[in-house]
Amino acid sequence: MRVLCIDNSNPADPLRLKPEDQVYEGEIYTVAEETTYRNLLCYLLVEKLLNGYKVMYQASRFIPLMDEEGETKKKEKKQETCSSANDN
Repeated sequence: MRVLCIDNSNPADPLRLKPEDQVYEGEIYTVAEETTYRNLLCYLLVEKLLNGYKVMYQASRFIPLMDEEGETKKKEKKQETCSSANDN
């Protein structure tokens, strides 16, 4: 899934955040994995995994982008899951 950064202010741990791990408003990133941390949905971003360790970014700082068909990848995945459940 591709996402657009809409908020890069106030990182959770600014002293430990390396400059190369900073995200920027208006930039597009690819979500490698969704995870939950302290009851918050977080993303691991493909572009930031290249640095050798994992940095989690709060999902609320991003908005999903539409694919060519006008659907978000997340919605498409959810529909496939529902279809599979209904087949049983």
